[in-house]
Amino acid sequence: MFKETLRKYIEIKNITQSELASMVGDTQQAVSDFLNKEGNPQKKTREKYFEKLVGFENYYKQITSLNQVNDHDIEYDIIENTNGNKFVKLPDGSLMISVPLIPFNAYASFLEIYDDEYQVHEEFESIYFTVDKIGRGKYLAFTVKNDSMNGGSLDDTPSGAQVLTRELGRHHWKDGFKPTQYGWIIICLTGIFHKDIKGPDEHGFITCSSRNKSPEFPNFKLNLNDVHSIYKLIKRTF
Repeated sequence: MFKETLRKYIEIKNITQSELASMVGDTQQAVSDFLNKEGNPQKKTREKYFEKLVGFENYYKQITSLNQVNDHDIEYDIIENTNGNKFVKLPDGSLMISVPLIPFNAYASFLEIYDDEYQVHEEFESIYFTVDKIGRGKYLAFTVKNDSMNGGSLDDTPSGAQVLTRELGRHHWKDGFKPTQYGWIIICLTGIFHKDIKGPDEHGFITCSSRNKSPEFPNFKLNLNDVHSIYKLIKRTF
């Protein structure tokens, strides 16, 4: 079924196998091989294709908007959690989550409609990430704005990356912020930041630090009373 999904994508987008290969960072021969040979590609390859094509091209929306009436139709199981995030189970067993994509410069409009899940999903573009399981909680995606968290290590995140995040409830903030693999997204009245977090101290301040040691990305402090929400990064696409 992965092949049928991919063929449908090629048909809808009217692209060549060579163009598809460039989009996912693969060779044209590799694309041709698993489209025409028996069996499915390995799970890692499938996930790479879903993240590159579905996430960036909003593929699922285009597929499900069609009136599918032939023997090659693809059926999906869709499960929605209480926060409006849709989990899509594909016929080959792969699982994806649909999440609103919040640009860093859209923080003001995001804060205005934050409590209205319907408006959030309506106002912002949705993208998709492959996930291992159906999760509870509030998930959002963000486009990273700069290289402040790109210090050159494997777990660092470059500018332009799209990241999947899960909200950390405010009642957990007082417990402190442990080191994480990819860092945190911090939303406050003045903007959206991607940082590592230490604290809070006895006065309620957290220290926000960058992994890029360039002087243009200095550490700074925020009082938690001025913070709107905090999200933990759990996955990234470049």
